[in-house]
Amino acid sequence: MPIRPRITRVNTVAASLAILIVWLVADCTFPRRSVAEPATASLSDVPVRVRQTRPLVTSAFLSPRLSPTGASLAYLNAVVDETGESRRDLWVTDLQSMRSQHLTASSVCFDMAWSADGVWLAVSVQRPRLDPPRAGLYLMRADATATRELFSTAPEDVPTSLAWQPGQPNRIAFISSMERPAGSNPLHRHLIWLFDTAATEAEALTCFSFPEHLSLSPRSGLTWSSDGTGIYFLGVEEADSPKTAIWFLSVPGGSARKVLDEPENSRFASLCAAPPAPGGTAVPRQVLALLLLPKRGTESAANVCLLLPEDDRFRSLVPTVLLPQELRIDYTSSISWDGTCRRLAYVRDRDIWLIELATPSEAATLDCQDNLAALYKAFTQYAGQHGGLLPSPEQDTEGKWRQGDFFWVDALAPFLEQQSVLKCSSRETLPSSYSFNRDLWGKSLADVSATRDVPLLTETQPSHGGRRNVLTSDGQIHLQAG
Repeated sequence: MPIRPRITRVNTVAASLAILIVWLVADCTFPRRSVAEPATASLSDVPVRVRQTRPLVTSAFLSPRLSPTGASLAYLNAVVDETGESRRDLWVTDLQSMRSQHLTASSVCFDMAWSADGVWLAVSVQRPRLDPPRAGLYLMRADATATRELFSTAPEDVPTSLAWQPGQPNRIAFISSMERPAGSNPLHRHLIWLFDTAATEAEALTCFSFPEHLSLSPRSGLTWSSDGTGIYFLGVEEADSPKTAIWFLSVPGGSARKVLDEPENSRFASLCAAPPAPGGTAVPRQVLALLLLPKRGTESAANVCLLLPEDDRFRSLVPTVLLPQELRIDYTSSISWDGTCRRLAYVRDRDIWLIELATPSEAATLDCQDNLAALYKAFTQYAGQHGGLLPSPEQDTEGKWRQGDFFWVDALAPFLEQQSVLKCSSRETLPSSYSFNRDLWGKSLADVSATRDVPLLTETQPSHGGRRNVLTSDGQIHLQAG
C-alpha cells in the first residue's frame, strides 16, 4: 500500500528564487485563434513543423519529463548544499498555472518516467546519507501525496532510462548494472531489467542479458514499441571502430536485433517516444524522437529526428534539422515529449526549453493566421496616418495603386515588413490570398472595430480542410467553414 512520503517543505521565497519562468511574448497578441483540426488517420498528421521554441524554467535543471497530456513537467533541480554535497531533487510544474512543488528533498534523483494516466512517477534515487548508502526505484504520486519503495540496490547500480510498458500499468523497464541473484552479473554490465509492481518480491524482477560484444549506455533511453512487445534501445557493438545503433529487444523472448545504424557525421545520443495520452491521440502510429549530436571534427549541429517504425526498419519523417541551429543541447538523456506529440522538451545550458510542434496542416493554418495578424497591424498603421480611415480606391490620389479589389495591397505595402504575408500559399496566383470587405472600404477603423464579427479580410479559398481563416474588424481571427 502507498505510504505518506517524507517531504520537507521549503519556503515560498526560496522556491520562487529557484525557478525563473521566462515567456516569449509576441509583438501583437490577438485573443481568439481557433485552430482545432479534425483527427485523421494519415501520416500527414504527424507533427513535424516547429511552431515555437521558448524557455520554461532556468537555473541548473536537468532531465525534463513531460506528462502524457503535456499539462505538467517533471524535472530535476541540481544544487550544491551548504555542506558542499550535490543533490538533485524532483520537482513537478503545472504548465498552465506554472505552480511548482518538490517531491523529494536532499536526495540524488537520477531518472523518472510518467505512468500512462499521469498520476504516478517512477523515480530512481540514490540515498548517500544512509548507512550503508543505497539506491532504489520508487513510485511517487505527482501530487506529492504518496510514495512507495519498489526495491533497493547498491548506489553504483542505480536504475536509469525508466520506461513503463504500454498496456501494463504495473511493469517498468530500466537499465542497471546490478546482479540479482548475487554472482549473476560479475562484470556489472549494464543490462535491461523489467520490474512488475504487482508480482511477489521473488518474481518481480526479470533481467534480459546480451551477447558479450554488445553493450548499452545507461543513458541511452528505453522506448517500448506501441504494442508493448519489445523495447528499442541504443547499443554499441565492440569492434575496431565501435558504432552505436538502434536495437530492438523482444519481450518476453529476450532476443535482440539491430534496426538502424548510426550516420557518419552524427552520433546517437538518446531515444524517446511519446507516452500514450489519456483519451487517445490524433497521431495514427508510434513516432520516436532520436537526439543526434555532432561527432568530433564535424560541422553538423545538434538535431532531433523523428522516426516512424515500419516492420524491421525505420522511416525518417524529418529530413531536415528540427532544432534551431544556434541551440546547443546538454545532458544527452534530457529529451522528452508528451503523448500528443505536440511538445518536445530538452535541456540547453541547464535550462529547460520547450519546442511546440504542429502537423503540416495545422502549421499551414497557423501560418495563415500569422499573416492575418500582420495585416491587421498594417491596417492600424495605415489608419493612423490617414485620419483613422481604412483604405479605399478614392484615397489613391497619385494613381499608383492597382485597379480592382486588390488596391489595398498597394495601400498597405509601406507598412508590411514582408510581402509574403499577403499569401497563405506560395502557389497563390492572385495578388493576395485574402479579400477586403467592400462594405468597410474607407470606413473609420475605430468605428468598425467596435462592431464584433464583421469580416475585414477573408481567405478567397477554403484552404484548410474545407475551412478558411477570417480576420474580423475588431482584430480577432476565426477559422470558419465554407
